[in-house]
Amino acid sequence: MIKILKNRKSFAFFIAPFFFVAATTLFAQDLSLEDRLELLKKTLLELDISATKCLEQLEDTSTKSETDCDDFLSSLDGQIMADYVAHCEVLKSWRDSFINDPSASDNDKETDLNLMTGVEYSCGDNFLKKRTNNVVAAFEWLAKNHNHQSGSSSLSLRFSESQFMRTQNQERKSLQDSLLQQNVRQRSEINQRRNQLEGELIRQQINSTPYPRN
Repeated sequence: MIKILKNRKSFAFFIAPFFFVAATTLFAQDLSLEDRLELLKKTLLELDISATKCLEQLEDTSTKSETDCDDFLSSLDGQIMADYVAHCEVLKSWRDSFINDPSASDNDKETDLNLMTGVEYSCGDNFLKKRTNNVVAAFEWLAKNHNHQSGSSSLSLRFSESQFMRTQNQERKSLQDSLLQQNVRQRSEINQRRNQLEGELIRQQINSTPYPRN
């Protein structure tokens, strides 16, 4: 039974490595939104499988080999992570456009709902922690003991940590901007309704005022 590490404090330094999906495939312009989501879901699944193998090897006291963990570390590729983030940006751009003007969508309601759910699943806040079982635990163990790894692996860890922090900051800013836009839009709608109501009340008062008699 795999023991999931309980200490999650180092999650802020967790990376978002994504492999198994070729960059040429990720950036194929003819991919539909559904195809993009399916690719990202498969990537998360395969990443979790790799992390699981790493943890199993670490628990195997009969061997000192860490080849599975080396494979896991070798998957920490900054470019592929950037590709994944860029892929999410395409999906989030659609989501934001849909929220701003649902009537502009050519899809039926069920398709739009599935797309919105998929974007949150694959690109939402803390999606790696929520959507995988062992990725966080494997990385935290390796990050804690990274001095025992090969030089290239340690370099990959440091590079990926830096990449992930930049990605987190970008995601946080994107979320803040989205919330700000929502608040501005809501205030505008409230002010518009208030003005309409006030105008209607004024018209009613004018119409109900009796004309002075001569």
